[in-house]
Amino acid sequence: MSSDVSTTTQPDNRSVWPIFIAGLLMIALGWGATELIRLWVATGSNVEAEAAVVRTKNLQELHASNEKELTGYSWVDKDKGTVRIPIQRAMELEIAALNTRKPQPGTLIDPDAAAAEAAAKAAPVSDPVPANPVSPAPEDTAVATPPTPATN
Repeated sequence: MSSDVSTTTQPDNRSVWPIFIAGLLMIALGWGATELIRLWVATGSNVEAEAAVVRTKNLQELHASNEKELTGYSWVDKDKGTVRIPIQRAMELEIAALNTRKPQPGTLIDPDAAAAEAAAKAAPVSDPVPANPVSPAPEDTAVATPPTPATN
């Protein structure tokens, strides 16, 4: 059998310069496209800057509104006669009211008095004519009282 394929190899005489230049051209195009996109984003998109201006304006309006409420007089409910006064004046009035009271010693809550008050509040309103002639037994309205602290 004879083979038609030649076994001798010829050296490749093609130059690498066209491939090298094409590679440099691709790198330059990529860099140029990146710079164009960066320039477009930096100048064309100012949504964040506009939003920051709006947020700053809203914050200034909120501070002005709060300052006006804290330092000025205004009606809260004109029908009921409720007004808003400056906070400094409210503190002065409250301090004067607290200074007129005499100090009282702190005491423990009397468990018997607390239970009687709770039972009085929880007492059901009696109906003169019951809606159902056979009524169930009334529910237990007793209030659990805490144990009395031991005194020495």
